[in-house]
Amino acid sequence: MVWGAGMNRAQKHTLVAEFSVEALGVLAEEAATLEPREKRTVVQWAADERILDPLTAPIPGRFNWDYTPFWIEPALAMSDPEVRAVIIQKPAQCGGTELTNNVIGWAIDENPVPLMVIMPSERDVTRRVDVRLRAMFQACPSLMRHLGGDLTNLNIGKETILDNCILYLAWASSAAALGDSPVCLVIFDEVDKYPDLVGREADPISLGQQRQRTFLFAKTLELSTPTDQWGHIHRDFQAGDRREWWAKCPHCGENHILRWANVQLDKTKEGKLLSPSEYAAGGHARYACPLCGSIWTEVERWEAVSAGRWAPAGQGVNADGKLTGKVKPNNRRSYHVSALMLNPVFMTTDRLAEKWAVARDRYHGGDHGGMIDFINSELGEVWAPTEATTDQTALAKHIGGYAFNTIPDGVRVLTAGVDVQMDCFYATVWGWGAGYENWLIARRRIETTSFGEGAAGAMDFEPLRAFLTETFPLPMIGKTEETMPISLTFIDAQYRTDQVYEFCAGFTGGDCYPARGEDGLRDGYMTPSKLERTTERRRRILRRGQLELWRCSTLLLKSQLARLMNVPNAGAGHMHLPEGTDEDFLKQMTSEHLRIERKRNRYGKMQNSRMWVLKPAHTANHYWDASYLALAAARHRGVHRLTETTTTPPKRTARRVSSMDRFRR
Repeated sequence: MVWGAGMNRAQKHTLVAEFSVEALGVLAEEAATLEPREKRTVVQWAADERILDPLTAPIPGRFNWDYTPFWIEPALAMSDPEVRAVIIQKPAQCGGTELTNNVIGWAIDENPVPLMVIMPSERDVTRRVDVRLRAMFQACPSLMRHLGGDLTNLNIGKETILDNCILYLAWASSAAALGDSPVCLVIFDEVDKYPDLVGREADPISLGQQRQRTFLFAKTLELSTPTDQWGHIHRDFQAGDRREWWAKCPHCGENHILRWANVQLDKTKEGKLLSPSEYAAGGHARYACPLCGSIWTEVERWEAVSAGRWAPAGQGVNADGKLTGKVKPNNRRSYHVSALMLNPVFMTTDRLAEKWAVARDRYHGGDHGGMIDFINSELGEVWAPTEATTDQTALAKHIGGYAFNTIPDGVRVLTAGVDVQMDCFYATVWGWGAGYENWLIARRRIETTSFGEGAAGAMDFEPLRAFLTETFPLPMIGKTEETMPISLTFIDAQYRTDQVYEFCAGFTGGDCYPARGEDGLRDGYMTPSKLERTTERRRRILRRGQLELWRCSTLLLKSQLARLMNVPNAGAGHMHLPEGTDEDFLKQMTSEHLRIERKRNRYGKMQNSRMWVLKPAHTANHYWDASYLALAAARHRGVHRLTETTTTPPKRTARRVSSMDRFRR
């Protein structure tokens, strides 16, 4: 070929290449070896290089992605320059460790950059190195070449210097192990087992991400079995594009997300689950397509999984296997894996049913551990405990049968609770019978006069005194008419504290005690404590006689009150409401629900706390607070000891007060 003006660009490049090869005296075959080869992806590298050790792998030999097709896309995302983070919320024993090992091997052999692997503890790192990583390096000649041919060069807690990059194997509880060296690729393994803080520094994930600042194309792999909704993995999963695996039904050809709710379990004639051993024997559990209702065999379930694909939240998969819908771009890929996606070699529907039956048995026995483990470790989902709630519509069905300010049959004792506000009192009077059956006798918003501004001011308690000294007519017996007084009143002392103390100390219409609700009370439903003599006014009040402040557990008392509201039929525990109960009272009685809040304890460690909080659409809860104080007063009066034959609660036997009790008070 001769250089000429009529040559196109391709012909010119060919002529230059031929001239260069001839000029160098190099054969064409030799020149081909000098061309930079195309880098392999994680999927290609693992298929070419990985040999699984028979001591640790259920299926030893050449690594095969066919057993875990759902790991292919997350693996490919690790070599996608547009993806910055891959987050995987997964069950236990689903191949996640081998995925991380594949990424480590690929990064060393194909994409040499400084990388760091962070595990929960030093013990976890040591076990991973001794059991998995050393076996992977030994079975892969190219990795051994980078390591210098000596497995002892693989260090724990400090850098491992390879011939082309640096590998850090660290654990989350050590700031020194995390170090301050820059890294491009960070693998966070089992992040929900990480501590909240590393010493006095930030959390381990933040520390790891700080090491990536100097790298423009830094990448993160994060995976873990979830715990609760505040766990690291679930929060990061929600921040990603939330991808789910859509399986293709072999009968109808449509795609859907695999859910445990679609598993059909055989039950007894009484509608109860079979024993775990019966499910383990097989034939009593099966997966059903929610779209066509067809029953899948284990082979068909695996065919459906193998023919499936990932789709982010907001998109679906049609019968042709194409994505439908549109989503916003997100450089954080997050995936949810379930045990229902596993090959029958590793997990079957029958074995899952057995685990579910064991978890249900333990759950009904009061042990939630088995259910939590099944939700987290098998379904790869977060544990969300059933929270106590209150429902206005259901409570309205309790109205009827008697009128306000009257005493129905069955009432043995009356107690009252008072919530103190800036310019009024909210008071409720409840009647109590055997088994905590209860009746609302009166509820009132008592207007009063305030003097001064804010908490430093004062208010007139006389209208409240008049209400608490009222008596209520009993049912007519013959021609006699009798009344029943309020036996005990608990008044909230959070507001106008000194005035509440003074009112209770001088009240003569029955027993009246100040009370205070506490979320974290550890001494049962309620416990008395002596008043602090912090002011001259309080010292003057205490000189009149003994006065105790009753500290009440809002968690226990409000939870019990909610249970009473949810008893559907008249009898023990049922809540009765009189004719004329208005919507405002119903709204306030259902204004709160039980939530799990993430709070820091006195040692600085984050922990989950159960507490009653206002629902988003509600603002007033005064009658609810007054009612739980009335329940506390009822417990103080011994209502739990009432029976069908007793007319008044039996008196409590005085218990011996130990020196430790005196110290606590």
